[in-house]
Amino acid sequence: MPGDLVMTVLARLSRDPGTEDHWLEDDTTRIKVAFEFDIGECYTSGIFFDGVIVVAIGRWQADVFRCTGMGMPPAEARAHSLAALPTYVDFFGLGPPQNQLAPMKEREKNSLHTVFMLTGVCPARAGTLNRLGTLLTKVASQPDVYPPWGLTFVLAGSFMDKAFEYGDTMTCTQDAGDGVGDNHAAFQRYINQVVDRIAHTAPALAEQASFVFIPGPNDPAVGGNMYPRLPFPAGWFEGAAAKLKNVELASNPCRLRYLTREIVFFREDVSAKLLAHSLVPPLKEPGHVTLVKTVADQAHLLPLPPRFASVCAPLEPILRLYPLPDLVVLADRDASWTQVYKDCPFVNPGSFSRSGTFLIYEPSTGGYDLQMVPV
Repeated sequence: MPGDLVMTVLARLSRDPGTEDHWLEDDTTRIKVAFEFDIGECYTSGIFFDGVIVVAIGRWQADVFRCTGMGMPPAEARAHSLAALPTYVDFFGLGPPQNQLAPMKEREKNSLHTVFMLTGVCPARAGTLNRLGTLLTKVASQPDVYPPWGLTFVLAGSFMDKAFEYGDTMTCTQDAGDGVGDNHAAFQRYINQVVDRIAHTAPALAEQASFVFIPGPNDPAVGGNMYPRLPFPAGWFEGAAAKLKNVELASNPCRLRYLTREIVFFREDVSAKLLAHSLVPPLKEPGHVTLVKTVADQAHLLPLPPRFASVCAPLEPILRLYPLPDLVVLADRDASWTQVYKDCPFVNPGSFSRSGTFLIYEPSTGGYDLQMVPV
């Protein structure tokens, strides 16, 4: 093959463990690659890690692909994806029958439903429960704007301030405040504090609104630290079910559907995980811009190879992002931000416990707003 022939290759970028050798590979073969571009100048935005799908430009010389430019295959806007798909294909799950879409869209236009999304709701952090009470009081005082029956509160962890430690019987070292050091007792205590604050502050909301609980990185989960994290066991919320009439226990990530609106919610420090395995320095731009382009272009919430992220294979489709939904919530520990890419809004509500920030989503219009409860 002529050494001066410029080629464009679509492949998976990888690195041999314990060496600095990089490769471009597919399911049948692989070729060694050498980067010969100026860092930050000849590749597009994104985090390039072991296992990422790339479009590489370069020349083939002496059995080495000399890469002079690299990028990611661009994501596709939701409207373009849906237009190219047969109408009966439902990637998201639980989709309505085709003959119900038009009536549902009409209902959406007149809907009074509102979704409040709070992440990092950790009662152990000073001020968290007071902030939660302030928010609930304000919402409950405006029934004309926020009718209780039309409200959904998504409450995501970590509810525990320290990582849950798994032992033989789920009883290890987390201190519950009484010196027992029982992991499960600590978690139960924190959940009860959140539920009690809701029930005591806003009885109408506790009776009529819906509450979705999602496990965070520090919280106990069936399957440990494997992705996706399964929902909290129902037995852990028996007390909550007696005080909150509409409780849903969701996985992490989870998919929320309201009529025709599709929302993907993921509570994980994705940016830190991807950057920890980056093979080339990212461009000098805001970190959330790089993160959004990476997960959207890779069409996956956590596109790391199995040795870096344990994924339950039968449930792996939950992590996929194709087609792009109406809203993606990447709930990270970093400060809140918003970014629109390929007509899809990506939002990080920020930590409710640390900064008091949260997200409001209006399904009727698709509008969203970051707000804050002051200290």
